[in-house]
Parts: sequence; C-alpha cells; structure tokens
Amino acid sequence: MIAAIVAVVLIAREMVLSLPADARPAEWIASWPASARLVGDQAMRRLGAGAASGQATSPATREAFARLARLDPLSPQPLLFDGALTLQAGKPKDAERQFAAAKALDPRSAAARYFLATVLLGQGQVGPALDELAMLKKVSVGGGNYDAAFAEYAKSSGNIPAIEAFLAKHPEHRAPMLAALASDPANAGLVLRLAGPIDPAAPPPDPDWRSTLLLGFVNRGQADAARLAWRQMVGAAAAGDGLYNPRFLSSTAPAPFNWTLTSGDDGLVEPDGTGKLNLVYYGRHDSLLAAQTTLLAPGRYRLSLDVAATTAHSAMAWSIQCQPGGQQLAQLSLDREGAGPVAIEFAVPAGCNAQRFDLRGMAGMTESTSEMTISNLSLVRLP
Repeated sequence: MIAAIVAVVLIAREMVLSLPADARPAEWIASWPASARLVGDQAMRRLGAGAASGQATSPATREAFARLARLDPLSPQPLLFDGALTLQAGKPKDAERQFAAAKALDPRSAAARYFLATVLLGQGQVGPALDELAMLKKVSVGGGNYDAAFAEYAKSSGNIPAIEAFLAKHPEHRAPMLAALASDPANAGLVLRLAGPIDPAAPPPDPDWRSTLLLGFVNRGQADAARLAWRQMVGAAAAGDGLYNPRFLSSTAPAPFNWTLTSGDDGLVEPDGTGKLNLVYYGRHDSLLAAQTTLLAPGRYRLSLDVAATTAHSAMAWSIQCQPGGQQLAQLSLDREGAGPVAIEFAVPAGCNAQRFDLRGMAGMTESTSEMTISNLSLVRLP
C-alpha cells in the first residue's frame, strides 16, 4: 500500500511538472475539455483520492484511465494503472510486463521506473531493480535521496554481492551511498567492505564519507578501529599515532587525523606550501582555526613550534583535549612578540585513547587583529 501511494505521488508530480508554467486549470477546462492531459489529471486525482482514503478503485477511476488510453494511446499512465491492479491481484510477472511497456512508451517516466523497480525487487531481481532506481534518479525532476534508499537496502537486506555488483556498474553512487551509511557508526564494517581497496593517492571521494566514519569511531572511544580504518584509507605506514602532516602540506588524507584548516569571517589560515602556516585572526569571536585528532598512547609528550608574530600581541593558543569527553590536557599560549620557539610538555593519561589538538583564536574585551606564522611543528614522546 505504501509503495502504491508513493508511486501515485510520483505520477501526479510528473504530470504537474509537465504542464506549461503559465497554465491554469480553468483555462485548460475551457479551451480543451477533452484533452488527454486534462483527462489524465482527472484520473490521477481520482486515483490519489482513493489511495489516500484506503478505498478500492472505483468504476469512475477505471473509466477515466480507459478514456485516457483512447485519447492518447502513447500515454504510459493507463499501463501503469493496469499494472498496479495486476500486481494487487497477485500477478507480478504480468505486472512487470505492463510496467516495462509503460517505460518503453516513455523512458523518462519516473513513475514507470519506480513501479518496475518495485515489482522486480519483489521477485528477487535485485540487480535490475537497482538499475531502474539508478536511472530513476537521473530522470526525476528535482531528484530524490535515492542513495539513502540504496544505503538502507544494503544495510537491511544483507545482500552485499548484489550491492557490490551495482556499485561496480554504477560507481557514481558509491560515495553518496557510503556517506549515507557512514552517518551511523554501526555500519562501519559495511562501509569499509563496500568501499573496497582505497587508493591513498586518489582524489577525495565526493561526498567525503571518510571523515564521518573516523569521527564516529573516535566519538565512541574505538581508537583501534579508527586506527585500522585510517591505515586502510591512507596506507599501512600511516598509523595515526602522532601529528600527521606537521608541515601543513597539500594532502588527500581525511580529517580528523589530518588537518582541518578554517578560514572565514573570523580569520585566515593559509599554508604556504613550504612547511609554514600563515594565520590572521581578527579577534571578533572565539574561533577554531586548525584542528587534528591523534591516537597517542599513555605517556609524556612535548609539543614545540616556531612562531613569527607580526603584531604586538597574539590572541591564539593551542589546546589539547581527550576525545571523547573533552578533558583538558594542556594549553599553549602563542601570545608573544617577534620570533622564536615555544613549547609545552603534557601527559596523556590511561583511558585517553584519542586527543584533539586545536589552534584557537580567543576574543578579548576589545577587537584586535593578530598575525603570525608558525613552522617546525613537532610532537615527540618523552622518555
């Protein structure tokens, strides 16, 4: 019943969108009372009203579709209507033929492809059904969140071979589907399996589902799982156990184990490509300028860097916190004039499986711009 109602909505929406932009129902009735378009609209209104109220298909509705078939033999809608009745009567193979015939009349009919996908899926023809839904996304005006539907099917059906075959045939759906799955950390194993081999040198996927998955592990305290996923994404040599990319070079590695640099109304953060990071903070609001998460083992560490300030004072500081939970481990102020090294030692306690390094701008009583360049960033474990 739900599938039938959704299909009715799709057909009605398709017909409304095909009307001229300046069309008015009264004008259609007055100027062309026997038009196939008007008859189709009336038939759809009857069918939609019946579906909404749970009533059986009335003789008037059947006659409306029969009249539409006489007025416009090339319209797919009568075949869709007949196919829906055939399916309701328990004859899926016959309904499949009717829906396929409707699609042949109008290959861009979203409703025809939806109905056909529904009946194919009901018969266990998963591959062809997913193909129809993939094409449905392309032909639907305004589209729909079909990738979320694919993700839900992948999660609920357990039919992983069919999903893998679908993604091999339609690779444009891989990243959106994985992004939908990665929003729930419980899907992590499925995400990594469907992702397949990951080329660390390849451009980031769009949308980039990797950061969502890694953050899910971190927020659940699953540091080992995060480390394994990170290695799969970036390469076996990148363990995530220290600061990654301390020279702020261009990299396709995902956050949170790579840098997130934030430029906007509150400041500018610009790597110069040689290992230095140029910073301008306007002092208007507290602002996160740079961030990275690490997976340090318990012990003592030393964070050091060189600072070259071009303003008298700097309202910027490093903050190191446990994740999840936010326990403060250390804070290193960069409020200095001129150039020179700064450093701080801190301890990572047992149970603090992930740590977040934030470079923040901290607004004061008065608005003041801070400018500096940082370089030679280093994080080492102390004996």
